[in-house]
Amino acid sequence: MIKVGFIGLGRMGGPMALRLLEAGAELSVYNRSPAATEPLAARGATVAGSVAELAAENNLILTMLSGPAAVEAVIAGERGILATARPETVIVEMSTIGPTVARELAASAEEVGMALVDAPVSGSVPAAEAGTLTAFAGGPLWAFERATAALTAITAKAVRVGESGNGAAVKLGLNTVLAMLNQGIAEALALAEAEGIERETMYAALESSAVAAPYVGYKRDAFLGGPEGEVAFDLAGLGKDVDLALQHGRAHDLPMFGSAAVGQVLTAAVGLGLGAADIAAVGAVIDRIRSSSES
Repeated sequence: MIKVGFIGLGRMGGPMALRLLEAGAELSVYNRSPAATEPLAARGATVAGSVAELAAENNLILTMLSGPAAVEAVIAGERGILATARPETVIVEMSTIGPTVARELAASAEEVGMALVDAPVSGSVPAAEAGTLTAFAGGPLWAFERATAALTAITAKAVRVGESGNGAAVKLGLNTVLAMLNQGIAEALALAEAEGIERETMYAALESSAVAAPYVGYKRDAFLGGPEGEVAFDLAGLGKDVDLALQHGRAHDLPMFGSAAVGQVLTAAVGLGLGAADIAAVGAVIDRIRSSSES
C-alpha cells in the first residue's frame, strides 16, 4: 500500500487525490479551505490540520496548487514541507510553476536531504477524473522511481524528461501550444459564422481535417456550448501559464510571436470578466470586441 500525502484539492487536485484512494493508497490530505477535504475524508483519507502535520507523517508528498507563489509557500515557507518533513522525503510538485522556481526548490530540497520532482500534468479535469493525465517529470531518478506507484495511480503515463526543472519547462511548452490551438479553433468558428456557416458545420470540418488533434474532439461541447459551460481549465489560469512561458522566453531571448499574441487575448478575456470561464470561452472575447466595434 502506498503511503502518501497530498496538498491542494482544487479543481484538479481533488480528482487526483481521489484516484490515489481508489488505488488503495493510505492517504493524508491538506487543503487551505477545509471543506475541500470532506469528500476525501468520507472515503477514508486522513485530514491533516496543517502542511507541517502532513509533512511530518509522510515521506512522499504530492502538491497540486494554483501557481508559483502558493507552491513556494507550501514547500519552502516557514512551516512548509522543507522545514518540517523528514530527510529523504520526496516531494512531487505537479503544478505549473516554470523551470526556474522548480530548480530553486529542488536545490533547497537537496540541501536538507530531500528531493523534489517537478511533474506537472497534461490534461484537464475530465482527464484527472478518468486517470488519463500525462505527467512530465524532472529530477533525480531515484526520487522519480520512489514516486512511480503514486504517479501510476493518477496518470496514464509518467515520463521522466531529465533533470530538475525539465518537467516544468516541458509543461510551459505544452501550454503555449494549447493556448494557440484554443485560439485557432475560436477564430475558425468566428470566421465561419461571419460567412454564414453554422458553427456545428465548421466544427465537424475541424474534426475531420489535418488539424484534428485530440483536443479538438474532446472540447467540441465546450466550444459549441457558450461561455457559461462547465469549467475544465479557466482563461485566467491559461493566461498565467502563457505569461510564465513568455517570461522564460524573454530570459532566453526567444521571439515568441504566437504566445505573445494569444497572451494579449487572454489578458483581454480577464479584463472582460471572463477569467473564470473555461478556456473555450475565448471565442466570447472575439464576439464582444466585434460587437463593441460595431456599436
